[in-house]
Amino acid sequence: MNLKKIFSLFLLSGILSGTNLFALRIDAFQFICLKLSEDKIVRGDFILAQKSAKTGKTINSSGTYTLSQKDGIIWFTEKPVKSVMVMMDDKIVQEMRGQKRVMDGKQNETFKGIANVTSAIFTGRYDDIKSKFEIKWTENESGGNIIDVELVPTDKTIAAYLKKVYIKAQITKDCAEINEFTIIQFNDDEKKYVLSGQTRPKTLTESEKQYFEK
Repeated sequence: MNLKKIFSLFLLSGILSGTNLFALRIDAFQFICLKLSEDKIVRGDFILAQKSAKTGKTINSSGTYTLSQKDGIIWFTEKPVKSVMVMMDDKIVQEMRGQKRVMDGKQNETFKGIANVTSAIFTGRYDDIKSKFEIKWTENESGGNIIDVELVPTDKTIAAYLKKVYIKAQITKDCAEINEFTIIQFNDDEKKYVLSGQTRPKTLTESEKQYFEK
């Protein structure tokens, strides 16, 4: 089923259930953001490939992640070395080998900026994204209700540390999911996340809550 057909099903469902007719005027990426914004908590698995433009070398890692619409994102890296990174609006917390480091956003504007862009995309803040990026999307040739999205920063502050963002997202009957998320930094270093196994629990665990409170 192609995107046009699945949009028709979504729109018909929305009309029958009394959903705001605003949905009739949105494009594919905007629709995906709308669905992502409905997910209060998401857990899943990730594989991260970090490629250095200078050396050409790639470092791979993997683990799980928890997204809280209200709080931020926690990356639990399992391999090759266990670590935890918590991205929040005002700070980043890193834990590795029993040591914890807390960075205020002002200490590393690039890190904070990338964290904020990541949060905006994962939580579907379409207006925020549109105000700072040129958005291009196409239907993926493989089908499966997948779209490929390219974001190019129009905001000068963001463009100083970020060249482009690529997203591969999939629409299902009940939700939207980000399958791949790639960041190209100002120096051409690349970070590519491959996400899978997403679930949508009702509440955070006590451990997750504690990480967001740190």
